Amino acid sequence: VILLTGAKYKSEAEFDIHVKEARRAGVGWDVIHSIPRGKLLSGTTVGGRPLPKDEVEFSLENVKKCMIPMLENEHEECKVQVDETDTTNIEEARRRTKEREVSILLFAAELLDRSTVTDETYAQTKEVLGDDSVLVEITAIIGYYAYVGMTLNVFRIPSAMPPMS
Repeated sequence: VILLTGAKYKSEAEFDIHVKEARRAGVGWDVIHSIPRGKLLSGTTVGGRPLPKDEVEFSLENVKKCMIPMLENEHEECKVQVDETDTTNIEEARRRTKEREVSILLFAAELLDRSTVTDETYAQTKEVLGDDSVLVEITAIIGYYAYVGMTLNVFRIPSAMPPMS
């Protein structure tokens, strides 16, 4: 959610600071690289590499097109840890985890792209996540990091991180 917010607001410092946390949480490089960031405010492109023409800027559509396949692929390759005493099927646990992550991704991307979410997105995300408290938390995180990203941009705080590998 924070990486999406950093991408939307083109805050290189915010994005790069949180890459390490995303990696620690298990987000793979392919997913991170798939986040549509477009041309950055510093005038560079992500990692110094040219971006494909169809994914230049952050948008809900570009998140759907670029990130969902990478996230789904990551779930096919990884093993979700489940309690050995739990009778839950490992494949079912993987499916639920993927469904949860995709729901959060789409909710966040729609909120960032449109400054709100549709009733359909709200209801679908709430159904997957279970209650409003998680939606409130996601919305608050996005609002806070939008503020942080804009502040970092206004005061020209550069990223202290080397380009992503």
